[in-house]
Amino acid sequence: MLEEEGFIDPKLVEAVELGSKVSVEVVRVGKTEKGNVVATIRISAAGGGVWREFNVYLGRDIELFFASTNREEVELRAHLLRLASVETRVRKEGGRDVVSRRHNRPVSRWR
Repeated sequence: MLEEEGFIDPKLVEAVELGSKVSVEVVRVGKTEKGNVVATIRISAAGGGVWREFNVYLGRDIELFFASTNREEVELRAHLLRLASVETRVRKEGGRDVVSRRHNRPVSRWR
């Protein structure tokens, strides 16, 4: 359906149809200007033939975020995340298409 409308890369569709595995690897870890940890991860399908990198911000919450005016790219990234079992959705925000996922980390209650 989405591939017929041009939203999904044909390589990714082929990879999914072949039952390929999805791999996730950490590319690098660093800190933002505010001192929060940011990790760059790479999610790939089709034996690495289709891959994209994402920044994951680790602060009080854990947030994965990507925005673009290219709807096809956002849909491709959202689909890769879903293949990696990350629940996500695409939405409009400020004239751009956005895919994101936020996980609220529980506050530790040590006494």
